[in-house]
Amino acid sequence: MRIITEVKPPFITPSRKRIGIYCRVSSKHEEQLASLANQVSYFTRFVMNKPGWLLTDIYIDIKSAETIDERTELKRLMEDCRNKKIDFVITKSISRLGRDTVDLLNIIRQLRTLGIGVLFDAENLSTLEPDSEFIITILEAYAKEENESRSKNTRMGLLMRAKNGTSGLYKRRCFGYYTDKNGDLQINETEAAVVRSIFEMYLNGESLVGIIKNLGTTGVKTATGKDYRNRNKEKIHPLQ
Repeated sequence: MRIITEVKPPFITPSRKRIGIYCRVSSKHEEQLASLANQVSYFTRFVMNKPGWLLTDIYIDIKSAETIDERTELKRLMEDCRNKKIDFVITKSISRLGRDTVDLLNIIRQLRTLGIGVLFDAENLSTLEPDSEFIITILEAYAKEENESRSKNTRMGLLMRAKNGTSGLYKRRCFGYYTDKNGDLQINETEAAVVRSIFEMYLNGESLVGIIKNLGTTGVKTATGKDYRNRNKEKIHPLQ
């Protein structure tokens, strides 16, 4: 008697797309670090909720986007892509990856040659889509022009406030002065005597470290009320 046996094909685990998240802010200011934390949290959840996606690594730079050379995490991302560790890259926006159009397109083309796409979440644009490079060039040029215009307006505003005397930069609390009820700086005669003694010590050849030690032993406080004796090892100016 002939026995027919059913042969089942072996189970093959479907491959998962390995995702790299790139996040960048330009400084360590509190609001910038908060933005960075939000980026990491948002994209981590975004990847985890995508079937077939696997979060491989998160790359974080706290650097300006003007140049690539100093962005160590971006260079690490590119190296991992070349080593076939990443299949797809996600970042917040075009400006997060780069502000220089030439450098930005160079990154995108290198990744495309490796078969790796980039998703710009804010623009809802993937570099694997047709005509994406053309769209990115237009958006990047527009963003760069807008940023330069904003910087120009900010500088002009600071200059105008300095000219008409409304700038708050000239009313900051500093040693030797106090702020009156109108918010204007007035000479604090007690602290002014200390300021004069600092200049006298400096003209007599005393070093900055020596001046700071002298202020500490005489019980002089800084402009913010701190004790110089606890700051001898710090790189501070005597009038801070």
